[in-house]
Amino acid sequence: MLFNSYEFAVFLPIVLIIYYTLARRAQNVWLLFASWVFYGWWDYRFLALLAISTIVDFYCGQQIANAIADRKRQQFLIISIVTNLTILVVQRHLAIDFSY
Repeated sequence: MLFNSYEFAVFLPIVLIIYYTLARRAQNVWLLFASWVFYGWWDYRFLALLAISTIVDFYCGQQIANAIADRKRQQFLIISIVTNLTILVVQRHLAIDFSY
């Protein structure tokens, strides 16, 4: 789905209407789900990579927020960055393989 497509012109108002009818915490979950749908519309095969990134970043973010020592914060930041860079490399590799 492209930003200038008819699908997006239908998708965005639906997402916004539902977003503004939900409570604050549910809004975050809804936007996460809508983001996955938007990304999956392009190519559903990469949703597992997006889910891994979401889970790792959420966990690392919680650990950074709860850590007292700066060293611990830095370790979880590095874990998050390395994971996301690895996912980008894997996604690039998979995209090349899927093009045949």
